Amino acid sequence: MASRSSVVIANRSAFSVGDEIEVDGLVGRFERLAKRSTVIRPRDGVRVLIPNTELMDKTVKVYTAYDERRSAVEVTVSLDTDLDVADEVIREALSHLDSVRRVGSMRTKGLGDGVGQSIRFWHGPRIVEGNDAGRRCRSRTQGRVRTRRHRTRSDVLAPHRQSAGPSAG
Repeated sequence: MASRSSVVIANRSAFSVGDEIEVDGLVGRFERLAKRSTVIRPRDGVRVLIPNTELMDKTVKVYTAYDERRSAVEVTVSLDTDLDVADEVIREALSHLDSVRRVGSMRTKGLGDGVGQSIRFWHGPRIVEGNDAGRRCRSRTQGRVRTRRHRTRSDVLAPHRQSAGPSAG
């Protein structure tokens, strides 16, 4: 007979087999609900069993609950960069990625050695889609802004992080 906590978790139906979830910093694919534990498979392939009694008291993030998620990619450009050109290059890089569904607003903040530009974008629900899009956008942006350097006097100093949630690593 199933434990009381597994029945409660099953009846909540907040996530389904195959969903990407996060519990206490552990990110993985929900595999199954057993009598006494919930089975999660992180990207490193190790099977993790979380006791259902503990899971009932934890916050569970479900990354695949909706059809799309919002992430952001950040790029730092030099102080003499034409920000309109940098904005155009970043948007162009994102718009050419299959996993990016739409591109949103750009935020700019001054840093000591450059200007940080953060742009929001929407992608499919999988964590890897957001991480991959951010990584590919940064590398494409870096190359394109450098290519236009002579015309715009701009340069990318260093790619920054992407805030798409946990690492796909």
